[in-house]
Amino acid sequence: MGGETKESEELVQAIRNAVAISSSFATGKVKEVDAQNFTCDVAFDNDVADMPSVRLKAVIDNKDFGLIEIPKVDSEVIIFKLTTSQWVVIKTSELDSIHLKIGENTLKINSDGFTFNGGELDGLVKVNELVQKLNAIENKVNDLIAHYKTHNHAHPNGPTTAFVSPFTGSNLTLTQKNNLENPLIKQ
Repeated sequence: MGGETKESEELVQAIRNAVAISSSFATGKVKEVDAQNFTCDVAFDNDVADMPSVRLKAVIDNKDFGLIEIPKVDSEVIIFKLTTSQWVVIKTSELDSIHLKIGENTLKINSDGFTFNGGELDGLVKVNELVQKLNAIENKVNDLIAHYKTHNHAHPNGPTTAFVSPFTGSNLTLTQKNNLENPLIKQ
């Protein structure tokens, strides 16, 4: 196709861009994210206008149920056309966070880590280290009990017994890992 002018080349490119954006799928780059309203603004590499308020979930209903992927700003996204004016992100090249809510259970994953149900119970217990520390305390208490049971006072006229009732309790049972861990959550 020789002899095309710059204007005709621009017109052909504009038509290609319009056809590309009118299809059911498009690719672009995230310019801004509104995590509260579960939307983002998407820019395109060509001359097509930016797409504002692209959904991050299929239905925007002020409910945060389900799985919601929050893309990072400047990440590449594939968006799908729901209606003539509504689009939804279906895939992203890089995530800022993931939010999951099923019933009353929530999980948020981001670069800070994993937060279950709001994180009010603080971090997960490191079970092996906790069992070691508890066993050390239990062994010390058991040593004190054994020492108490056999204790005699030294006296020049011979050994004496304590003036208190003898200990009748039993030694502590050592804590086992399965006493403490929730096997449904692994780390």
